[in-house]
Amino acid sequence: MVQVSYPAVLVAAILVFVLGWLWYSPLLFYKPWMRLRGMDPVAAMAGANLPAGKLVRHRLQVVNDQTDRIAP
Repeated sequence: MVQVSYPAVLVAAILVFVLGWLWYSPLLFYKPWMRLRGMDPVAAMAGANLPAGKLVRHRLQVVNDQTDRIAP
């Protein structure tokens, strides 16, 4: 039977996610990738509404609501 190292699987999954984020980020290949797709990188980011920003705002709002209930 094959034994699976679950921490190694978790680390590998996170690493793939981070590498993908870096690959398509402005730090590495975002601009050439957008140009090859026939898009203007600056115009594409101008109207960007990133879901991560919504998630962070939501989490901060939840924390704020909870602290308001604890200490009025």
